[in-house]
Amino acid sequence: MHMLGVVEPLLLNYPLCNNCLGRMFSRLGGSMSNYERGAILKGYLLIEAELRLLEEGDAELLTALCRSGFERACEVAGKHGLRIGVEKCPVCGGLFARIGEVGERAVEMLRGYEFESFHVGSTIPGWMAEAEDRIRSEFSLSYGESLKTELNREIGKYIAARVGARVEFRRPDIVVHYDAINDTVSVEVRPVYIYGRYLKFLRGLRQTRIVEAPCEGEECIDEEGRLLFEGVSVEALLAPMFYRPHGGSEAILHAAGREDIDVRMLGTGRPFVMEVREPRRRRVDLEALKKSINGRFRGLVAVRMLRYVGPEVVRKINVYSSIHEKRYILRVRVDGGISEEEVRRVERALTGRTVKQRTPRRVLWRRVDKVRSKRVYRVRGFKTGPDTAMFDITCQGGLYIKELATGDEGRTRPSISQILGKSVEVLSLDVVAVAPDLEEKLFGANP
Repeated sequence: MHMLGVVEPLLLNYPLCNNCLGRMFSRLGGSMSNYERGAILKGYLLIEAELRLLEEGDAELLTALCRSGFERACEVAGKHGLRIGVEKCPVCGGLFARIGEVGERAVEMLRGYEFESFHVGSTIPGWMAEAEDRIRSEFSLSYGESLKTELNREIGKYIAARVGARVEFRRPDIVVHYDAINDTVSVEVRPVYIYGRYLKFLRGLRQTRIVEAPCEGEECIDEEGRLLFEGVSVEALLAPMFYRPHGGSEAILHAAGREDIDVRMLGTGRPFVMEVREPRRRRVDLEALKKSINGRFRGLVAVRMLRYVGPEVVRKINVYSSIHEKRYILRVRVDGGISEEEVRRVERALTGRTVKQRTPRRVLWRRVDKVRSKRVYRVRGFKTGPDTAMFDITCQGGLYIKELATGDEGRTRPSISQILGKSVEVLSLDVVAVAPDLEEKLFGANP
């Protein structure tokens, strides 16, 4: 096509601003902005327009250029005694003339947030997209980009110049959204994710918060570090210790599996990711944070191996929780007593065995009722009294150890109770290792 042969009738019919005209040909002419592209096209037509006015007395093209807001055309018209009014762009409605205003509102909203990257999104009225599509179809234009693409880019360029952050599309720290329908600016702050392992030293401490948690953080303990309320959880204790230094609104605990309220988490600790929402700071001294948590909640919980990670780690630890290796220390009482030979019999019967386990009755309210197959890798037993024993059990994640002891009325087979032919009572259970090689799988090496 002949470029100026298309641009002239385009402007005669539609007083497009520089941005909207240039955007119709945005894939042509290299790296210049659409505003520059539009101004160049209008500049060539301006010479032709003044020639027509001088030689033919024809002011139609000059009038069209003035109506589109081309300032140099209005200067030429004024020189010849013509006063021509500027009309609102039929595609953007003057939106691109307000980029600085919109960008400055976004900059104000971003004050107080720590971020290195951002992205801009927008919502535009339907009539803008329809007008753009109609003009492109009418003039068979196929070298442009969308209004939203340019709008997002131009707002992003303004913000980047003002705050010194980079535009990033894949995983920005903050998303700025401009709603051109309601003329509002909002920001969405991406969460911060911190990986670590937690230890729980006290029985009676939940893993996650109940709906109406009675407290959080230091509110849950007295001056001696004792719990002040029933129903306190690891999450309730730890969450404010993570979100407060980040200036966040809340924190959510994502753990690799869970232990019962009466079970301790010892040894190397349970992998977790703490999701801090709406953080104003994206980086804090995690070593200092660890020391603060471990000192304040001594005897209750502790954390280790803290590091910043991406959101994908939440999904990965959830996947690994059902397959990775776990180790437990189980203490039981056997009705009628237990001998050394019976301890050995349990070791031989369970080591290397696949256990068929129907969902335990005690968790049917939150788990699907089905049969799961889980592997027991190793069992070592120790007689601790006439009717008591301790078993060191290493198994696949997702195996319910209490039911491995009691049999759960035949829902778990084999079980210690079935092997011995006796009723078995669980005295205590401790988790001492969860996925010992998880860090190597996630990060390539143990931190």
